[in-house]
Amino acid sequence: MNPAYYHANLKKKDNSVPRFTLKTVKRYAKVVSVYDGDTCDLVFYINTQNMNQDKPVRYKCRMLGYDAPELEEKPSGELARGYLTHLCTGGDAHTHNAVENLRTEKRVQQKLDDNKNSLVYAEFGGPGKYGRQLVTLYQISKEEEDDSTSCDMVASESSEDNVPPIPTSINTMMAQYINTLP
Repeated sequence: MNPAYYHANLKKKDNSVPRFTLKTVKRYAKVVSVYDGDTCDLVFYINTQNMNQDKPVRYKCRMLGYDAPELEEKPSGELARGYLTHLCTGGDAHTHNAVENLRTEKRVQQKLDDNKNSLVYAEFGGPGKYGRQLVTLYQISKEEEDDSTSCDMVASESSEDNVPPIPTSINTMMAQYINTLP
């Protein structure tokens, strides 16, 4: 694009331009950082139609529907962060073992960095009060990842017999887990 043309058009813009939001956006994403039990960073493509030319983006996100203990609230804050990491890397909700020792920031990041096989499905709800994108995350199977229609089916409200049931969100699993913490 011609820089002079770009700058001239940009100078004509005013306050009537709507704010950019991810509200209603649904994408496959990779969790690359977990700060605590309800805050994580996601990497995904905005333009899924032209990924060869599009660069991935990274957003700090706040999980919708629950409030996790802060990290200073030991051991609950660390346990919540470890469980969110476990779920976002494809771990089974029923086989989580707190002894896996995902209680330090270094071990959490190592588990995320080692994760080369698991994605999540993200439904964005727009920005929260601190500017983080609000999100509901779903675990996806390898079969769903390879199925081009699964993006639509995850959030489908159809009652047709051939549509799989809506999976339990990571958010719901986290809310249930948090209720069991000391």
